[in-house]
Amino acid sequence: MTNLTRHSTRISCLVELSTGVPLVLVPGVVMTLLFGSPLSDGGDQLAQLFGAALIGLGISCWSASAPDARPSSARLGLMLYNLTAALFLIGFAITGAAQGLMAGPAGMLHLVLGLLMLLDQSRSAAQRKPM
Repeated sequence: MTNLTRHSTRISCLVELSTGVPLVLVPGVVMTLLFGSPLSDGGDQLAQLFGAALIGLGISCWSASAPDARPSSARLGLMLYNLTAALFLIGFAITGAAQGLMAGPAGMLHLVLGLLMLLDQSRSAAQRKPM
């Protein structure tokens, strides 16, 4: 578990990159899998823009994901993104606002990654405290 916790930022970066690229290339397919409905006018462009943002987030946090890297604002931002994305996706799945097959599993994945990153942050902070 410790190894997984230590590498949670890098895993999260890979998840964001593997979601961002398909959003840029085939936004309608990804959105149908997540939400179960086609995109409305402007939806493709907005999904592609969001995909580009996820790619940027994944790339910007990659260098901050080394196991020996000090906590950074990039890692903190990625952790907060995971936790809020989890709340939204799980909420959408529970209320029925998202009918896609992947909303619930994607929300749970973001929740696990966010909690692992939170655990990693707290362990790192505890190790840095002077005795």
